[in-house]
Amino acid sequence: MVELAVSGVLYRNVRPIDSNSIFCIVKKLSSLEINSFYHYLIFCSYFKKTSSVAILDKKIVGFCLGFSHEKNNKVLFIWQVGVLPNYQNYGFAKTLISYLIDVNKAGAIQATIDKNNAVSEKLFQSISKIYRGELFEKKVYLKSNYEYLKKNETLIQIDIEEIGINL
Repeated sequence: MVELAVSGVLYRNVRPIDSNSIFCIVKKLSSLEINSFYHYLIFCSYFKKTSSVAILDKKIVGFCLGFSHEKNNKVLFIWQVGVLPNYQNYGFAKTLISYLIDVNKAGAIQATIDKNNAVSEKLFQSISKIYRGELFEKKVYLKSNYEYLKKNETLIQIDIEEIGINL
């Protein structure tokens, strides 16, 4: 697997042992929905190529979990991105996603976001600018249709036109 070092931060694909740190990060972030520890262990075991971590001073400070679309493996679906509170607003989330786009040579990325989440909106808009890709939106999951859905989710897609961090 390819590793990338930027300003003392190491970006690499996940390993099963990383699930411990990722689970702890998620528990500290009120903006993310907490899944079971086993969920994170499975992601770190079976979706290693499409998931990444940011490591600073030998500590995982952020992560991005993703997977390839079943109908087109050039489409990378971003499941969850999280950065510890003390490390937010330094570009870790953007670089975690860019790392995965470049390593996987993704032709597009997709994610579902809550339209009330301004941080997610801003993150994906910045990714769109880096890759000069148009950002498309489509309402796909309405809580009125799903008994256990907590909020409406909008599918976003960014078509990738150029490699951003050139791995």
